[in-house]
Amino acid sequence: MVFLARLWSPLSDASRSPIDIASFEHEALASIIKTGAYESHVRMMRRLNAERRAVFLNALAEAFGDEVDIVGTSAGLHVVVSFNHLTGSDEERFAACARQEGVGIYPISRLYAAPTDRRAGFIFGYASMPVEEIG
Repeated sequence: MVFLARLWSPLSDASRSPIDIASFEHEALASIIKTGAYESHVRMMRRLNAERRAVFLNALAEAFGDEVDIVGTSAGLHVVVSFNHLTGSDEERFAACARQEGVGIYPISRLYAAPTDRRAGFIFGYASMPVEEIG
């Protein structure tokens, strides 16, 4: 920590000690932890994101049925969706069409040195979407 403080010192206000840096942020975080507001926020976001995930997965199932395989549904804010009748060579075109409709999806084949699945796959995120707009 002393090493970091020495690096920061020339860049910071000379009247403040390195220990006082970001004290406002630390005090605010300590306050919301102490009052339970942080835990309450985390619980609320967990519930909201679980609802978003359920609505999103239901919408995918209704729209595509057995045409898709979905991975990563138990946690996180993204899922990987593989389309059974699209190939990896279709990914970029499909993602571009989705972007034109205002839907941001990300092809997964570019994440692999050598893809093992020939189907088109995409990363879908749903955390920033209002529940009402997911369908």
